[in-house]
Amino acid sequence: MKKFFPLWYADIIKTENKLSELSGKGLHMTGLSPFMCIFSFEKGENQRERYRICPAKGCGGEPPKGLSAGGWEKVCGGKNYYAVKNADPDTENVPSYSNWKTYNRISLYAAFMFFCFVLGLLSSFIMGALEDLDAGKLSVTDSEIIAFFLIFAVGLIPMIRLFISNRRLAKTDTDLDLKGKVIKTIPEGNFLYTPKEEKQMLKDGRMMRKFPIGWFYAPDRAEEMVEKLAAEGWRFYRFNQLGTVFYFVKSEPCKIKFVVDYQNEAKDEYFLNGKDDGWKLEFTSASRLQCFVVWSKEYDGNEAPEFYSDGETKLRHAKRMAYTFGIMLTACAAVMIMSSFVIVQEQMSESMPLFIYFMLLYLIVLVEFGVFASRSICYYIRTKRRYNNKQ
Repeated sequence: MKKFFPLWYADIIKTENKLSELSGKGLHMTGLSPFMCIFSFEKGENQRERYRICPAKGCGGEPPKGLSAGGWEKVCGGKNYYAVKNADPDTENVPSYSNWKTYNRISLYAAFMFFCFVLGLLSSFIMGALEDLDAGKLSVTDSEIIAFFLIFAVGLIPMIRLFISNRRLAKTDTDLDLKGKVIKTIPEGNFLYTPKEEKQMLKDGRMMRKFPIGWFYAPDRAEEMVEKLAAEGWRFYRFNQLGTVFYFVKSEPCKIKFVVDYQNEAKDEYFLNGKDDGWKLEFTSASRLQCFVVWSKEYDGNEAPEFYSDGETKLRHAKRMAYTFGIMLTACAAVMIMSSFVIVQEQMSESMPLFIYFMLLYLIVLVEFGVFASRSICYYIRTKRRYNNKQ
């Protein structure tokens, strides 16, 4: 059996709820033709199921491995999407709507621009009709009035539907357990002690803090620091919310693999796969775009686990970091150097103290930019050297 759902993608939550209602009536989704807006169903038991249709570029129709742990089963898929269902309609382990939020914002903007274009055409049409009416003749026919309302609806209805869909999507949350914090960077379960207990542990020497400045420009050094302290009996506990402070607790010596991963865009499928492979999420940047993600895993034996099965991925990430931060910070430094010449010309003759203040400030920032840029470039060089040594 096939059903036609026009503009199903304009309100994905409504579409998924409709699919759930149909499953309760014995119609279970088996396939989807996204562009034709045609859904395929087969008759079965009256069992209400929860559906998720997830856009995922390059997924080949396969959902991430971590979803199976939450009871999700594959329904169908294509080159850039997959559809899954769950027999538990109230499950909390739900793939996020992050991609849909992005797509809908773009679609809403396009619909708004189209509506403005339609509104402009209709305004010209109305002004022409009013001029004809002032001249003592009415050239507008009933069919033109009907066409007027149809064109207006074509521009307005999709925009309203997308706006409502965006409001619904904004109320959804992810399954990453990054809730209840002002800055959502650390999973709730990583806070094992209360602030009062942590304060007492710091006072007693059972906990310590480290403040490695700009560690994310040289993440391999941070990885080495944490792994070395774990071997000495200081197990990594957590970050602060900004990721600038490392907390450690006194423990028995152990072996921990600490991984700092750099992602252009960290999606929920990425986190689900990491958790499914036994890694513990320690930190993720407040922004999911251009973000750092930190993982850890305790292990026995002499061979440390690898987050990526191949060294090329880590090398590629290190190269991207070097380009992103190295070039960006170097460009900022160049702009500051050029602007400093303007300050020299304008301020030196007017106020010597102000000129010295600006020059000291520029010098401090330039040194900072230079150090951080060089650290990210050196990180890439070290990663490339390790990769070549393994070949």
